[in-house]
Amino acid sequence: MKKIFLLLSIMISVYAMRAETFTISSTQHLADLISEEQKATLTELIVVTEDETKLSADDMNFVASMPVLETLDLRGVGYATPGNCIGLNNNQCVKEVWWPNNVTFVADTYNTNIEKMHLPGNTKYNLSGINRLFKNLKLVAVDFYGEVTSDKVSIDGVLYGWGKTLLYYPSGKVPENGNLIIPEGIESISKIGSIGYNPNIKSITLPASFLTPENMRYLTEQNVNLTNIYVNEGNPYMMTLFNDFLLCDKVAKSIMWVSPQMKFDENLVIDGSVIEAIPAKFLNNHNEVKRIKFTEGFKTIPSEGLRGANGLESIEFPSTLESIGGRGIYGLPKLQAIINHNVADPLGESNDFFQIPIYDYKGTLTIGFETFYGLPSDVIVVVPATSKDLYLNSGWNKDWTHNDYEYTNKSMGFSANQFVEPTPLAITNGTTFHDAAAAGMVVTIKAKNPYIKEEGELNALADEEIDPSKMKFTGWIDLDAGKEGVEPVEFADPESEETTFVMPDRPVNIIAGYSNEDGTVTAIESVEAATTAAPVYYNLQGRIVENPSEGLYIVRRGSKVSKEYVR
Repeated sequence: MKKIFLLLSIMISVYAMRAETFTISSTQHLADLISEEQKATLTELIVVTEDETKLSADDMNFVASMPVLETLDLRGVGYATPGNCIGLNNNQCVKEVWWPNNVTFVADTYNTNIEKMHLPGNTKYNLSGINRLFKNLKLVAVDFYGEVTSDKVSIDGVLYGWGKTLLYYPSGKVPENGNLIIPEGIESISKIGSIGYNPNIKSITLPASFLTPENMRYLTEQNVNLTNIYVNEGNPYMMTLFNDFLLCDKVAKSIMWVSPQMKFDENLVIDGSVIEAIPAKFLNNHNEVKRIKFTEGFKTIPSEGLRGANGLESIEFPSTLESIGGRGIYGLPKLQAIINHNVADPLGESNDFFQIPIYDYKGTLTIGFETFYGLPSDVIVVVPATSKDLYLNSGWNKDWTHNDYEYTNKSMGFSANQFVEPTPLAITNGTTFHDAAAAGMVVTIKAKNPYIKEEGELNALADEEIDPSKMKFTGWIDLDAGKEGVEPVEFADPESEETTFVMPDRPVNIIAGYSNEDGTVTAIESVEAATTAAPVYYNLQGRIVENPSEGLYIVRRGSKVSKEYVR
């Protein structure tokens, strides 16, 4: 066995060293110079010429057919059509290649195993060619040979142009820790393929000097494993949010990219002072989001903006919302409520958020025909009391018809009884996600004080007078419960710091309560007000007690709430 192994090793060594140089003339093709034996065994091929002969497509196809060729050196010869050089497509052997000395464009090489490419440095390349030339997952380095013009440079196998543009980052190159750092001073990338199709890129760091946010889509759409984008401080055009999972255009105030690994909270707030528009299908596959609120300053829901947000239960729009595109609120199977603070005239020229008229296939005017398509039939639409009539006389009302058209909006929108006005809601020592609520709407509330968890119990970090280690959260209390036969609201999880309840058809005034381990003290954030009103006593479950016996109670005098021990 040892003799056989040694013989094989010698044969492989000799076989691996088969290299030859061929000089081609105008009357010859490579097939005329290279024998069948050489074609089958050569691992390195060098081609030169002495009389300005240029290689033809037949020559390049012959080279591509050599079964064990690993190194191809064509810098000593030109190519007959330099603007369209064959790219050795489908060759699985060549690992390193010097392209002919006059080429300006090389055809696709993505189905090859080429690891290193060397381009002539004295030619002006077709940039679209460079951008699509190297979609090859084995390629790790590209550089220039010979005299190099001043408009381009290769640094560590990466191509740059004019000192400001990243022309190409090899598709097989592995950045350190998966993070591609684009150097300071680079202002743009060269569109398609410049940093595309590289599965080794997990994150990208953009320099403060990067000035072309419109080109970012060439990175985000092509790099399937990209999870984070960092933007260096001082960049005037871009910023990242949500731990670098979301890239924003600072000037347009729009979302440019959402990481495929992004997981939002159930309650998602879009800050309108930073973001004025979301992209199409912004929450597609983000079923974890149950409630979304757009704060003041937000302006645009584009076509299909919220399509695919299958977990959404409520949407809240600010008064600044200007437009909702076709299918903007489309096919949300769990939607329960839309809260809209816009009070503008929906038919006014300055406000088209009720949907610019669109035409169906028959050519008839259909306002909102698909904007509200596929929603549950019992969705509540909460609108300002002063603007309810405006909503009823707009494309939001499926029974509304345009004065100038016989058929308008019969299929979509909401029925008149789905439009409701907000019901007053007051929360002491807590907050609500929504800025408005209406009867039948699921309301989410959260205790104001932060919490710690010790041995499975929720503990409130209250003010300094209370030992947080001894505090336990007791629950939410409906202060109007039991008064004149009023039924209390039912909290989904009354002993949790965050819970929900269904808003009744009446104002609701609730507080969050705390007690120590033995139940002798309850800490409630007081509301400053006059104390002359007759006291109303509540037990710790929120029920009114007409004749309190000895024990601990929640006491309300007017709008002041306190804890008292009755003896």
